[in-house]
Amino acid sequence: MKDLPYQQISLFQPSLILGDRDESRPGETFAVAASKFLPANWLGNYAPVQASAIADAMLQVASQRQDSGVHIYSSAYIRKTGRAD
Repeated sequence: MKDLPYQQISLFQPSLILGDRDESRPGETFAVAASKFLPANWLGNYAPVQASAIADAMLQVASQRQDSGVHIYSSAYIRKTGRAD
C-alpha cells in the first residue's frame, strides 16, 4: 500500500458488520448471534459494528485533515467514532 502513488490512504478494518444485506452469509449470521451472548469486553476489537457506524467513521476521517501516509482504523475506533443509526 505504501508504494501506491497516493499522498494518503485510509484503511478501515471493521469486524463483523451488522445491518441488512441482500446476500446470505451464514457464517457471519452465526457469529453475530453468538456474540450477543458474550460480554462486549471479551470481544474487544472483534465486537460487531453497525454498517452505518462504519460509513459515519469514514465520513469523519474524510472530512479531517490527515498527515500523509497510510492510516489504519480498527473496529474499536470505528465503534467509538462512528454513529450507528
